[in-house]
Amino acid sequence: MMLLRHTIPHVSSVSLATDR
Repeated sequence: MMLLRHTIPHVSSVSLATDR
């Protein structure tokens, strides 16, 4: 997921939201 986050900032937001 780190790669996706680094590549796509949008995914980062979603990942953080789902992680929480």
